[in-house]
Amino acid sequence: MNKFHLAVRLGLGAHGIFHVVEFGLNVVEGAAMSATFTLLSGMLMLAGAFIDHQHHSGAAVPEHSH
Repeated sequence: MNKFHLAVRLGLGAHGIFHVVEFGLNVVEGAAMSATFTLLSGMLMLAGAFIDHQHHSGAAVPEHSH
């Protein structure tokens, strides 16, 4: 894996973690709408990091057969 992909994966993961922490702060403050959008953003960032990791680690993703 090249350094660019590693930096992107680490950046997405860190950004996702920051959003999850921000979600917790929004819940404590009682900001339900902000908490919802923040949690969705955080999950999207973490999913991007996870997908990038799977894609570059050679892990096979099972395909659905119909």
